[in-house]
Amino acid sequence: MTSGKSVLVIGDVMVDEYFTGIVSRISPEASVPILDVKSITDFPGGAANVAVNVNAAGFKPVVLSVIGNDREGRILLDLFDKYGIDKDGLIISETRKTTVKQRFISNNRQIFRADIEDVSNISADEENRIIEKTASWLETKEISIVILQDYNKGVLTANVIEKVIKLVNSKGVQVCVDPKKLNFDRYDNVFLFKPNQREFSDYIGRELSDDELEVAVKNFQNKHHIENVLLTRGAKGVVMFSEYGNKVKYIPSNERQVADVTGAGDTVISIMSVCLISGMSVENSASIANAAGGFVCGKPGVAFISRDELLQFAKKESGFCNIF
Repeated sequence: MTSGKSVLVIGDVMVDEYFTGIVSRISPEASVPILDVKSITDFPGGAANVAVNVNAAGFKPVVLSVIGNDREGRILLDLFDKYGIDKDGLIISETRKTTVKQRFISNNRQIFRADIEDVSNISADEENRIIEKTASWLETKEISIVILQDYNKGVLTANVIEKVIKLVNSKGVQVCVDPKKLNFDRYDNVFLFKPNQREFSDYIGRELSDDELEVAVKNFQNKHHIENVLLTRGAKGVVMFSEYGNKVKYIPSNERQVADVTGAGDTVISIMSVCLISGMSVENSASIANAAGGFVCGKPGVAFISRDELLQFAKKESGFCNIF
């Protein structure tokens, strides 16, 4: 059962591929461990993981992205089918690779990662197709909120970012952004901007104290006309900067053993967005998203929050339990 509210997710989709096994010896060819692979498991990653989180929470995701005409692209199409995600917005490119992150796991610990990807910008034709599809879907799919999921893999170009934000704002629909450093200055006039603290510090050029951070974020919000910033801080939780930085709330993390941080940021932006379109305040939405992000860190592999789990978090964090 879904709420009937649609969430448009635009950004970089990818495959998260896990090679799980046992290391019992060192290679005679080089001083590296040999992983005896027992299983290979694929998960939707990046913007595709955001869509899975939205769907699991009881809302309808629609995705716009570009994939390659390759093995990983076919895996991703199958994963969209497996998780019940509409794949009509996936543009298949004959020239690009589908991004895949291959993780090698032994004794529940990642020992190595290999990335196969093309991080160049998508073509002008692919840009136009995303922009045109956004305009069409805003008219026909009753989009309640838009998530721009940026992994700097080339889908969210400067042109796409600018045109899509203008289109969405013209319809009075909120834009939520999960950014990467390269495009920080591109996201003007959005409702929510969700970097992590390390990325924001890298953008500023140095580590910041809490007092310095508050000033820097407020200045950033006012410069780029961003109403709310949700800054994730790993084990420290999150900080919610609302009302253009005039209101600041520190939300600590729930203590939980970390099994795998993969996809935690995807969960945070997903849950934050569905809470917002359910009528929650930004502060309550941030509290629930923070709890959800910590929860998935306690699960191995790429994990997501179910509808029932979301209801439990909503009731515990804010007393708001009728999310649907």
